Amino acid sequence: YQRRVHGKQWYQRRVHGKQWYQRRVHGEVPSADVVLWADALRQAVAAEIGCTCSIGVAPSQVVAKLACKDCKPNGVKHVLARDVRPFMAQVRADALPQVGKSLAAKLAERHLVSCQDVWAVPKGTLQLWFGCKGEALSAWAQGEDAGDVTRPAQRKTMSAGINFGVRLQDNDGTVALLAEVVQQLADRLVASGYLASQLTIKMKIAVPGWTEPTKKGGHGMCNDVSRS
Repeated sequence: YQRRVHGKQWYQRRVHGKQWYQRRVHGEVPSADVVLWADALRQAVAAEIGCTCSIGVAPSQVVAKLACKDCKPNGVKHVLARDVRPFMAQVRADALPQVGKSLAAKLAERHLVSCQDVWAVPKGTLQLWFGCKGEALSAWAQGEDAGDVTRPAQRKTMSAGINFGVRLQDNDGTVALLAEVVQQLADRLVASGYLASQLTIKMKIAVPGWTEPTKKGGHGMCNDVSRS
Protein backbone atom coordinates (compact mmCIF):
# COMPACT_ATOMS: atom_id res chain seq x y z
CA TYR A 1 0.00 0.00 0.00
CA GLN A 2 2.69 2.51 0.97
CA ARG A 3 4.67 1.60 -2.12
CA ARG A 4 1.79 2.50 -4.42
CA VAL A 5 0.11 5.53 -2.90
CA HIS A 6 2.07 8.68 -3.71
CA GLY A 7 0.24 11.24 -1.63
CA LYS A 8 -1.01 14.44 -3.24
CA GLN A 9 0.57 13.77 -6.65
CA TRP A 10 -0.97 10.29 -6.91
CA TYR A 11 -4.35 11.55 -5.79
CA GLN A 12 -4.23 14.44 -8.24
CA ARG A 13 -3.64 12.07 -11.12
CA ARG A 14 -6.50 9.78 -10.08
CA VAL A 15 -9.19 12.29 -9.16
CA HIS A 16 -9.81 15.09 -11.62
CA GLY A 17 -12.42 17.73 -12.31
CA LYS A 18 -13.22 18.54 -8.70
CA GLN A 19 -12.86 22.20 -7.83
CA TRP A 20 -13.13 21.43 -4.14
CA TYR A 21 -10.11 19.12 -4.49
CA GLN A 22 -8.00 21.96 -5.83
CA ARG A 23 -8.97 24.06 -2.80
CA ARG A 24 -8.02 21.16 -0.51
CA VAL A 25 -4.50 21.02 -1.98
CA HIS A 26 -3.93 24.59 -0.80
CA GLY A 27 -5.58 24.03 2.59
CA GLU A 28 -8.71 26.07 1.80
CA VAL A 29 -11.33 23.35 1.53
CA PRO A 30 -14.55 24.19 3.46
CA SER A 31 -15.46 21.76 6.25
CA ALA A 32 -18.52 20.61 4.30
CA ASP A 33 -16.22 19.26 1.58
CA VAL A 34 -13.78 17.37 3.80
CA VAL A 35 -15.84 14.18 3.92
CA LEU A 36 -16.31 14.29 0.14
CA TRP A 37 -12.56 14.59 -0.30
CA ALA A 38 -11.90 11.74 2.12
CA ASP A 39 -14.46 9.48 0.44
CA ALA A 40 -12.99 10.22 -2.99
CA LEU A 41 -9.51 9.39 -1.73
CA ARG A 42 -10.70 6.09 -0.24
CA GLN A 43 -12.46 5.18 -3.47
CA ALA A 44 -9.35 6.00 -5.48
CA VAL A 45 -7.21 3.77 -3.26
CA ALA A 46 -9.73 0.92 -3.50
CA ALA A 47 -9.96 1.24 -7.29
CA GLU A 48 -6.20 1.37 -7.78
CA ILE A 49 -4.93 -1.32 -5.43
CA GLY A 50 -8.00 -3.00 -3.99
CA CYS A 51 -7.26 -1.98 -0.39
CA THR A 52 -9.58 -0.37 2.10
CA CYS A 53 -8.43 2.55 4.22
CA SER A 54 -9.82 4.80 6.91
CA ILE A 55 -9.49 8.56 7.32
CA GLY A 56 -9.97 10.66 10.42
CA VAL A 57 -10.45 14.42 10.14
CA ALA A 58 -10.33 16.73 13.14
CA PRO A 59 -8.97 20.08 14.40
CA SER A 60 -5.90 18.38 15.92
CA GLN A 61 -3.67 15.47 15.03
CA VAL A 62 -4.43 13.56 18.20
CA VAL A 63 -8.19 13.67 17.59
CA ALA A 64 -7.71 12.84 13.90
CA LYS A 65 -5.71 9.73 14.83
CA LEU A 66 -8.35 8.60 17.27
CA ALA A 67 -11.12 9.32 14.75
CA CYS A 68 -9.28 7.23 12.15
CA LYS A 69 -8.95 4.37 14.63
CA ASP A 70 -12.64 4.68 15.49
CA CYS A 71 -13.80 4.23 11.88
CA LYS A 72 -11.54 1.32 10.88
CA PRO A 73 -11.38 -0.74 8.77
CA ASN A 74 -13.09 1.19 6.01
CA GLY A 75 -14.67 4.52 6.88
CA VAL A 76 -14.43 8.26 7.42
CA LYS A 77 -14.96 10.09 10.68
CA HIS A 78 -15.05 13.89 10.83
CA VAL A 79 -14.92 15.38 14.31
CA LEU A 80 -15.87 19.04 14.34
CA ALA A 81 -14.35 21.47 16.85
CA ARG A 82 -17.59 21.64 18.82
CA ASP A 83 -17.69 17.84 19.08
CA VAL A 84 -14.12 17.30 20.31
CA ARG A 85 -14.95 17.23 24.03
CA PRO A 86 -17.90 14.79 23.72
CA PHE A 87 -15.76 12.60 21.45
CA MET A 88 -12.80 12.58 23.84
CA ALA A 89 -15.10 11.82 26.78
CA GLN A 90 -15.63 8.35 25.29
CA VAL A 91 -11.92 7.63 24.75
CA ARG A 92 -9.99 5.44 27.16
CA ALA A 93 -6.85 7.02 28.59
CA ASP A 94 -4.72 4.03 27.54
CA ALA A 95 -5.94 4.49 23.94
CA LEU A 96 -4.30 7.91 23.59
CA PRO A 97 -1.40 8.14 21.14
CA GLN A 98 2.05 7.49 22.65
CA VAL A 99 0.58 5.71 25.66
CA GLY A 100 2.40 2.39 25.80
CA LYS A 101 2.15 -0.54 28.19
CA SER A 102 4.30 1.11 30.86
CA LEU A 103 2.37 4.39 30.93
CA ALA A 104 -0.96 2.54 30.66
CA ALA A 105 -0.06 0.55 33.78
CA LYS A 106 0.78 3.76 35.65
CA LEU A 107 -2.54 5.29 34.57
CA ALA A 108 -4.38 2.21 35.86
CA GLU A 109 -2.57 2.48 39.20
CA ARG A 110 -3.97 6.02 39.55
CA HIS A 111 -7.44 4.82 38.45
CA LEU A 112 -7.31 7.02 35.37
CA VAL A 113 -9.39 4.89 33.02
CA SER A 114 -10.97 7.45 30.71
CA CYS A 115 -10.07 10.88 29.42
CA GLN A 116 -12.74 12.25 31.75
CA ASP A 117 -10.74 10.86 34.68
CA VAL A 118 -7.68 12.73 33.39
CA TRP A 119 -9.70 15.95 33.12
CA ALA A 120 -10.41 15.80 36.84
CA VAL A 121 -6.71 15.86 37.76
CA PRO A 122 -4.83 19.21 37.71
CA LYS A 123 -2.00 19.47 35.21
CA GLY A 124 0.54 19.99 38.00
CA THR A 125 -0.52 16.75 39.66
CA LEU A 126 -0.23 14.87 36.38
CA GLN A 127 3.28 16.23 35.96
CA LEU A 128 4.13 15.12 39.50
CA TRP A 129 2.81 11.62 38.83
CA PHE A 130 4.04 11.08 35.25
CA GLY A 131 6.92 13.54 34.83
CA CYS A 132 7.28 15.15 31.40
CA LYS A 133 4.42 12.99 30.08
CA GLY A 134 2.00 14.57 32.53
CA GLU A 135 1.61 17.82 30.61
CA ALA A 136 1.21 15.92 27.34
CA LEU A 137 -1.42 13.64 28.88
CA SER A 138 -3.41 16.66 29.99
CA ALA A 139 -3.37 18.08 26.47
CA TRP A 140 -4.12 14.77 24.73
CA ALA A 141 -7.07 14.05 26.99
CA GLN A 142 -8.50 17.44 25.98
CA GLY A 143 -8.01 16.59 22.31
CA GLU A 144 -5.11 19.01 21.92
CA ASP A 145 -1.72 18.36 20.37
CA ALA A 146 1.17 18.45 22.81
CA GLY A 147 4.76 19.50 22.17
CA ASP A 148 6.09 19.75 18.64
CA VAL A 149 3.38 18.72 16.21
CA THR A 150 4.73 16.59 13.43
CA ARG A 151 4.67 18.37 10.09
CA PRO A 152 5.41 16.79 6.72
CA ALA A 153 9.12 17.23 6.06
CA GLN A 154 10.69 17.75 2.67
CA ARG A 155 11.36 14.34 1.19
CA LYS A 156 15.05 13.43 0.92
CA THR A 157 14.71 9.74 0.15
CA MET A 158 12.20 7.50 -1.58
CA SER A 159 12.00 3.75 -1.27
CA ALA A 160 10.10 0.71 -2.45
CA GLY A 161 10.48 -2.69 -0.86
CA ILE A 162 8.84 -5.96 0.01
CA ASN A 163 9.92 -8.58 2.53
CA PHE A 164 6.65 -10.27 3.48
CA GLY A 165 5.73 -13.59 1.90
CA VAL A 166 8.78 -13.63 -0.41
CA ARG A 167 10.07 -17.15 -1.16
CA LEU A 168 12.44 -16.85 -4.12
CA GLN A 169 14.04 -20.07 -5.31
CA ASP A 170 16.40 -18.95 -8.08
CA ASN A 171 18.15 -15.97 -9.68
CA ASP A 172 15.44 -15.52 -12.32
CA GLY A 173 12.80 -15.04 -9.64
CA THR A 174 15.06 -12.60 -7.79
CA VAL A 175 15.68 -10.51 -10.90
CA ALA A 176 11.97 -10.48 -11.76
CA LEU A 177 11.02 -9.25 -8.27
CA LEU A 178 13.74 -6.60 -8.28
CA ALA A 179 12.51 -5.36 -11.66
CA GLU A 180 8.97 -5.00 -10.31
CA VAL A 181 10.10 -3.13 -7.20
CA VAL A 182 12.43 -0.86 -9.17
CA GLN A 183 9.62 -0.06 -11.62
CA GLN A 184 7.37 0.96 -8.74
CA LEU A 185 10.12 3.21 -7.41
CA ALA A 186 10.66 4.74 -10.86
CA ASP A 187 6.93 5.43 -11.16
CA ARG A 188 6.95 7.19 -7.79
CA LEU A 189 9.94 9.33 -8.76
CA VAL A 190 8.26 10.38 -12.00
CA ALA A 191 4.94 11.11 -10.28
CA SER A 192 6.69 13.23 -7.66
CA GLY A 193 8.92 15.05 -10.16
CA TYR A 194 12.15 13.89 -8.49
CA LEU A 195 15.47 12.78 -9.95
CA ALA A 196 17.54 10.28 -7.95
CA SER A 197 21.24 10.94 -7.38
CA GLN A 198 21.97 7.59 -5.74
CA LEU A 199 20.41 4.12 -5.79
CA THR A 200 20.72 1.61 -2.94
CA ILE A 201 19.60 -2.00 -3.18
CA LYS A 202 18.92 -3.88 0.04
CA MET A 203 18.33 -7.63 0.10
CA LYS A 204 17.60 -10.24 2.72
CA ILE A 205 19.35 -13.54 2.02
CA ALA A 206 18.20 -16.61 3.91
CA VAL A 207 20.81 -18.07 6.26
CA PRO A 208 22.00 -21.67 5.72
CA GLY A 209 19.43 -24.07 7.13
CA TRP A 210 16.67 -21.46 6.95
CA THR A 211 13.27 -22.62 8.21
CA GLU A 212 9.82 -21.06 8.07
CA PRO A 213 9.42 -18.49 10.86
CA THR A 214 6.68 -18.59 13.46
CA LYS A 215 5.10 -15.51 11.91
CA LYS A 216 3.31 -16.69 8.81
CA GLY A 217 4.71 -14.98 5.73
CA GLY A 218 7.58 -13.39 7.65
CA HIS A 219 11.14 -13.44 6.32
CA GLY A 220 12.68 -15.32 9.24
CA MET A 221 16.43 -15.45 9.86
CA CYS A 222 18.23 -13.62 7.05
CA ASN A 223 21.47 -11.82 6.37
CA ASP A 224 21.03 -8.19 5.31
CA VAL A 225 23.07 -7.09 2.29
CA SER A 226 23.10 -3.63 0.69
CA ARG A 227 24.91 -2.03 -2.20
CA SER A 228 24.82 1.58 -3.38
